[in-house]
Amino acid sequence: MVLSPHPAQALRIEHATLSTSLGDDWLTSVVAFSARRKQFRYREVDGFKLLTAPAGDVAGQDRGRERLNALIRAAWRPMMEHLHTLPRVPTLYLLSLPAWASGPSATSPHEASADNPALQEFSRDLGDACRQAGLPVHGARAFAGGAETCHRALAHGFLALRHDSPPAQIVLLTADSLCDHDVLLRDWRAQRIYARDNSSGWVPGEASAALLLRPVAAAEKSPASTVLHGAAVVEAPEPSPRWPSQRAGDGRALEQAVQAALRAAGLRLHHVRQHLSDSDGSSWRQDDMAAALGRLSASDSEHGWRAGSIQPAELLGQLGASWGAVQWALAAGLHRHGLADIGQALCSTQDIQGQCSAGVIECMAA
Repeated sequence: MVLSPHPAQALRIEHATLSTSLGDDWLTSVVAFSARRKQFRYREVDGFKLLTAPAGDVAGQDRGRERLNALIRAAWRPMMEHLHTLPRVPTLYLLSLPAWASGPSATSPHEASADNPALQEFSRDLGDACRQAGLPVHGARAFAGGAETCHRALAHGFLALRHDSPPAQIVLLTADSLCDHDVLLRDWRAQRIYARDNSSGWVPGEASAALLLRPVAAAEKSPASTVLHGAAVVEAPEPSPRWPSQRAGDGRALEQAVQAALRAAGLRLHHVRQHLSDSDGSSWRQDDMAAALGRLSASDSEHGWRAGSIQPAELLGQLGASWGAVQWALAAGLHRHGLADIGQALCSTQDIQGQCSAGVIECMAA
């Protein structure tokens, strides 16, 4: 199933907050990312020292819901302060969370059903917190899943704009931690973590981000602005990325997601200047991505495709459900501060469970 919004509308990034292992605010994280700094740390799990990328100043030694809440607050508090400086307008609040936040009642690790009790509680808590802070609430909706979750939430936001009474703006808030002790232990025992004997594993990271988004007509994009086009999520790929597995995938799920994202943005692949992905060099991600993008490039035979590659996972580790928003916040920050020429960029994710997502971010020159 592919979710994509009406192609004639885009969402302009008005403000962003970000907390990562590189820094507990947006500017620090963006500058450190541009300087290629790493803040990897060793963490002992099951008697082994594992490389991780924790946001230690934010999350400390907290675990479970407390750790997740600490990460959420790191992105939410500066966003709330910014919202208080603006006119009060009806706002749709979207929350992207890790799969475990949907609780033991979830039938799938990627369940994002509106009637999931655990997610309903997160939605109520967020809506109540906004009302108590004096912020108008058009609605609040929590999603839980893997790397595709921010794209799924964004697709919901685009659909909300097509209703008879749409929100005036959208706030997308996300947090996830693969550095939580219980998550680390689970992934280590499942042989997913990068180690001497597992070069295809990942470095666990954690991050939170918040984006303030306002709708604009795609034809009315203003200079020096950054806009998001429609998000696409492929929920039932076949075959899908697997972990662990000896069988290489063919990238069909990622290919479908990228095709839908390009359609939503009204672009062809050769228009795209940069590619931001969640790739960290793992062979299964690289093989699937090469297969998907190779076919797409070949189909655009008049031009082919040559794009720059930006891979935040190399510095931040894997970020789970906070991908998407972290990619967009980084891209917007690099563009705003003149640290990178982003232009029209493709953002994509490949989750280990098979879900793939993609979207286009467009950074206009002044």
